[in-house]
Amino acid sequence: MITRFKKDFIYEFKQPDQTGEEMKIFSKKLMIITVMSFGLSGCLTETTIPEQMTEFNVGCDREEMQITEDSIELNGERSWKVECRGKKYYCTYLEESSSDCYEISK
Repeated sequence: MITRFKKDFIYEFKQPDQTGEEMKIFSKKLMIITVMSFGLSGCLTETTIPEQMTEFNVGCDREEMQITEDSIELNGERSWKVECRGKKYYCTYLEESSSDCYEISK
């Protein structure tokens, strides 16, 4: 009985090599799961793009910022003004390109 169990166990888990097509399908599934995981983790932070980009470029925490004049242009560029630690900044963000924040002189 033990021998039969071993044979069945080995047969069940020792499968022949996957074909190229099966590997492509597996790779696509793995990539989709990975992208969705990263995407959903970004959605769960409850922060807006201006908050994230300001924190990255200026170093202010969300609790310290006051964001005003948030707008999106037809070309997809997003811009806003933010006040943090007594300084004012003008920030821009273009998806898949760049983000910058410039201090506004008084």
